[in-house]
Amino acid sequence: MSELSNFMYTGLSELEKLELNLKNYNSYIVGTFINHSNSNCKRVLDFGAGIGTLSKIWSDSHKNSEITCLELDVKQVQIINKRGLNGVPQIDNNDRFEYIFTSNVLEHIEDDRSALKFLFGHLVNNGKLGIFVPANKYLFSHIDKKLNHYRRYSKRDLMQKVSEGGFHIDTCVYVDSLGLFAWLILKLFRVQISDSDSRILLIYDRFVWPISKFLDKLGLKKLFGKNLLLLATKI
Repeated sequence: MSELSNFMYTGLSELEKLELNLKNYNSYIVGTFINHSNSNCKRVLDFGAGIGTLSKIWSDSHKNSEITCLELDVKQVQIINKRGLNGVPQIDNNDRFEYIFTSNVLEHIEDDRSALKFLFGHLVNNGKLGIFVPANKYLFSHIDKKLNHYRRYSKRDLMQKVSEGGFHIDTCVYVDSLGLFAWLILKLFRVQISDSDSRILLIYDRFVWPISKFLDKLGLKKLFGKNLLLLATKI
């Protein structure tokens, strides 16, 4: 992963805002990963952990899990460790995990195929992988550019890259059907996102997201959504 060795993420305030205001949304993501993992799963890797938002949720609900938070930004590693989690800027070549999850990370990596091979190499046989990424290339906008995204994923593209990485795909579905329309509005009207928008995020998390999640369950997750959730296994 040498292409990431000099990585420094500048959106710390963004991560803090997302953690504070998207509690239901984040809990859903982590809950899905936990349900996909083996109930006795102990060694877990959070790839691109940010400030440890998702790892904290996992750790609080599953005390027996040993979570390693891999984060290349040293400042964020310090924040992770202050929260009582195990944050590291790199892992040993021989480290193997039973479950690896990565949320909103692969889109930041130019060579995402190499990243997937890296994850494959650090899973035990029959270990599992959970991926959450932005969906739909046609939604790529000024906001994606601001967030330093290289891409948004089509369902076919993500599945192909994960399969080429050696994984068996268990499922791949869209998430947040209503969010797709919200993001499209942001793109079409070039709405600027700033730190003052925390209230909007909070309202979305409390009132819009539950409806969107319900619609996803009704079957819209097979058709469209703002994000993609892929679950896979190393066979």
